[in-house]
Amino acid sequence: MDEFSCGSLPLRWKSGSPYRGLEIGRARGFGAPRVHGEGARRLLSALRATLAIGLLALFSAAPAFAQSAEYVIHISVDGLNASELEALIEDDPDEFDSFKRLVDEGASTFNARTDYFYTVTLPNHTSMITGRPVSQPLGQANTVHHGYTSNSTPGSSDTLHNSGNPNLSYVVSVFDVVHDAGLSTAFYASKSKFVLYEQSYNASSGAPDTNGSDDGPDKIDSYVNRSNGSPSKASRMHNDFLDDMEDHHFNYSWVNYRDPDSAGHDSGWGGSDWDDSVEDVDDYIGEILELIEEDELLDGNTIIILTSDHGGIGTGHSSSSSAANYTIPYFVWGNGIEAGSDLYALNAATRLDPGTDSPSYDEALQPIRNVGSGNLALSFLGLPAVSGSTINNSQNLRASFPSAVCGNGSVEAGEQCDGGSPSAGDCCSDACQFEAGGSACGEGAASACDAADSCDGNGVCLDNFSAAGILCRAAAGDCDLAETCDGFGVCPADAFAAPGVSCGDAADQCTFADSCNGAGACTDNGFFADGTSCSDGNEATLNDQCGAGVCMGSLSTVPMASLSVRAALALVLLASGMIAYRKYAMRS
Repeated sequence: MDEFSCGSLPLRWKSGSPYRGLEIGRARGFGAPRVHGEGARRLLSALRATLAIGLLALFSAAPAFAQSAEYVIHISVDGLNASELEALIEDDPDEFDSFKRLVDEGASTFNARTDYFYTVTLPNHTSMITGRPVSQPLGQANTVHHGYTSNSTPGSSDTLHNSGNPNLSYVVSVFDVVHDAGLSTAFYASKSKFVLYEQSYNASSGAPDTNGSDDGPDKIDSYVNRSNGSPSKASRMHNDFLDDMEDHHFNYSWVNYRDPDSAGHDSGWGGSDWDDSVEDVDDYIGEILELIEEDELLDGNTIIILTSDHGGIGTGHSSSSSAANYTIPYFVWGNGIEAGSDLYALNAATRLDPGTDSPSYDEALQPIRNVGSGNLALSFLGLPAVSGSTINNSQNLRASFPSAVCGNGSVEAGEQCDGGSPSAGDCCSDACQFEAGGSACGEGAASACDAADSCDGNGVCLDNFSAAGILCRAAAGDCDLAETCDGFGVCPADAFAAPGVSCGDAADQCTFADSCNGAGACTDNGFFADGTSCSDGNEATLNDQCGAGVCMGSLSTVPMASLSVRAALALVLLASGMIAYRKYAMRS
């Protein structure tokens, strides 16, 4: 490590960084030949990025992430009260034109939140680089939070690992993820207390690199910490950053500007001195934007994330229940960012604008927090979230409307639907538009009560059940009941007439009536007993009785005189017929 004095604090430049061959200015070691010239730097930068992403794919268990930038500059403006800043931009846009550019050309909100528990510098910055809350949220494990609550300059042996949550042996940071992916890191601070991060992630305290090639345990390649003036400013540190960034193009840079916090504590937030300090920061940002736009490597390939650790009111900011303290700005600017967009509008499905409230970590929809900004930076670099982080660990905070990709399961600009598959049959066409009403979808006809499913023309697949009462199974006989649909696609089970219900032949003098057996069959119940009295309706017979289900009687033997007139006439006619037949037979 090279160390030299410049101002009140030392500047350090470390050897052994992932920029193995890029040795412009200060030496970086590793024995690689020195490379000079902008063309060579561009080539090396491209090779480094390609190698880093390739190593992630080969050696990391994390999924692949879409890279949208090669460089991220992560800026923390200490003590930047959101409402005061918004008023300054609105009242004097020319004096605060750099902040206005971030708003007009990027995605922003003036209503982001700090950590829920603390609105002071070190605890909040630790949350930003680790993606962890300061304290243990209600109902969550005791390994979720980082636990570092001190806001004083740490002792020489203090680290996040030995002075924070005792349930964590090592607290992973954004610097670990970037460094272990083979990319370069830098930390430019303007408060002496930020030495905490150098002590936590240097060659003595940093974790081994187990991701692909071993880049060593020292996670911060360039660490600079200096301030100047009274109240303290970051102007000299800022100039160092501009020079080093131009020479070395760090993939991930953390830059802290203390100016508004110093002015706020000295003369009060919102006063003229505080306004001047914000104007100074506006100048810093303008120079960073100029650097990016004039550098062939950085231009079009750099993202700026700017937020704050807390706001402030009066001359302090320690109360985490004060809206002036927990309300902060959050800006994202650069390659592919939706110009002039509101971050809450871009993230309506995953984040909730809290108004003036300060939601705790157990709320289902969280506000946009500075705590998740480190994971946002990693997502832009195509890297996974910080291991163990819980805030924006899914890296779903958006700063742009993504280009529509039909079939990715997300409804994007120009799409009516996206079922996650470009195949037809789900009422969403292969062009991610609603299929026409009546188009087949879902299941085919399942029964008389469940017709084939069809699209309604608005992306919904209809079940098409028959209405209740529609006949679905006709009666199969006297003892089988007809069934009708229930209105929910079901034809009830076959039902039968109750036992004893009449069916088949009706009862007569010698036969019992047929009846249903309760299982759908009509049962023949047999005859009356033979000899049972009955009447066959024939007056010529006597002693009518049932026999084998038939009523029969015997012929009468009574004298002619006792026969009825009708019977006598019948006999006369019969006799006449027989005489006539005989005559006819004799002739022939």
